[in-house]
Amino acid sequence: MTVFYLVTYFGGYEMWKFIVPVLNIPASVMVEIIVHMGFIGITFPTTFINIYRSYKNKTGKMRSFTEATRPLVSTVFLFTLLLLWAIFSKYEIMEKHPRLFMWTTGTAFSNIACRLIVAQMSNTRCELINIFLIPLSIIVIIALLLQPGRLEVVFLWVYCLVVTGTHVYYGVSVVRQMCRHFKIHAFSLEKLPVQ
Repeated sequence: MTVFYLVTYFGGYEMWKFIVPVLNIPASVMVEIIVHMGFIGITFPTTFINIYRSYKNKTGKMRSFTEATRPLVSTVFLFTLLLLWAIFSKYEIMEKHPRLFMWTTGTAFSNIACRLIVAQMSNTRCELINIFLIPLSIIVIIALLLQPGRLEVVFLWVYCLVVTGTHVYYGVSVVRQMCRHFKIHAFSLEKLPVQ
């Protein structure tokens, strides 16, 4: 991906606008196919092998299937809600405001992932449903059932600002707590003076 980004930076996005010979498909479609095949052909097998080895060698946490898949609930719920909103929005929220929609999607997912990481680090059980999914559920229900039109943008902006602000606050709070625990300053490994 880094190479693709660098080549695109220096060559411009126009260089990718060509038809792949023999297959007769656009280069963008070819890259998408390669990414999906790489994900299915490399990531899935590696993940399943590592899971199998951790249970066989008893090096993992040896959780039951339901406990091991618990972290997926919030993620699947988030992407289901956002996918429904993007597909069935009468206002076409995704087409009219793609950057805002993607920023919101990424930030909400990042919050779920960060909370999972903190739960793993602290050896605590992760939450089943992330708190940000409750207002998102309400927004999506309103958007799909009541079809408020341009108000969808207001809902998206408000949700985006709330999720972004609270996610930043969460990140800063976690870093401050870890610094207090390890008795260090953020971005430094020097110990704090003993008090």
